[in-house]
Amino acid sequence: MFTPFSSSKPGDIEREVEQRLEEGFRTFKIKVGKAADDDARRVNSIQLAIAGRATMRVDANRAYSLADACRFAATLDPTGIELFEQPCRAEDWDANAKVAGVSPVPVMLDEPICELADIKRASKIPNIGFCKLKL
Repeated sequence: MFTPFSSSKPGDIEREVEQRLEEGFRTFKIKVGKAADDDARRVNSIQLAIAGRATMRVDANRAYSLADACRFAATLDPTGIELFEQPCRAEDWDANAKVAGVSPVPVMLDEPICELADIKRASKIPNIGFCKLKL
């Protein structure tokens, strides 16, 4: 089971991690994409609070510029992070590929995946580890 994660302040982060773990959640979905440096600190804080007891999925939901996405991705400690979802605009395949090239965790493409040809295209990009196809 996975759950969205909303806290951003240190004390709140620890409380939400403990609450979600008590509820049985073992994967947390962390939304990022506002400010790369702040997002990196928040993800690190959540990761420290989890302390190996759950995994994380990080989702930028197309919100980063190429520069911000690369800067954010390069700071990630891959321990316990399953994937980094849709860092840049859906139609910007080149930017998403460049982010995948610097990310220590696999990148998942979501919005540009509409048909089999998109999956094949994504499969040729190094470190695109996942595609989400919406039916």
